[in-house]
Amino acid sequence: MKSMGLVIKKDNPLSSTWIKDGTKDRLIAIKDGKAEIWIYENDPVTYQTRPINSIKLTLHYKRNASDYSDWVIYYGTKKEDRVRVTFGSDDEYGKTVNLTLPIWKLDRMLLWVEKANAKPGAAGSSDGSIRSIQGLKDQMSADYWIRQGDLKVYSENPNVKK
Repeated sequence: MKSMGLVIKKDNPLSSTWIKDGTKDRLIAIKDGKAEIWIYENDPVTYQTRPINSIKLTLHYKRNASDYSDWVIYYGTKKEDRVRVTFGSDDEYGKTVNLTLPIWKLDRMLLWVEKANAKPGAAGSSDGSIRSIQGLKDQMSADYWIRQGDLKVYSENPNVKK
């Protein structure tokens, strides 16, 4: 046998029917009589080697007047599911936020910087529009720099001259 199929069943205690995990059937390659795979719930990929399953992400944020006390960062894959985080420590750039996130959810991450207690859409309640970070899946850790009023996300500190 060179491969075999595998179906993962999710428990459904409210019904006698069962729910299949994922949308694809999973095929397992067998080499030398052994098969070893890694599967994550709701992730359609069947990994042949252990994948990176989380990313340590540090966001560095700079405000022109260094007035961070009323500002927070939201992150998520869409506005309805965003998560609010407050700024952590200071660094030479400004303030930081440290996150550890499940990697398989990160095709793209969106960032919003807003006043903590402002009404959505009120004048001065936002630092600009939505910022986007792409390509996080292949990294174990990453640092990104964002600045007040600048919609670009930098993968290197923009204050450092090369």
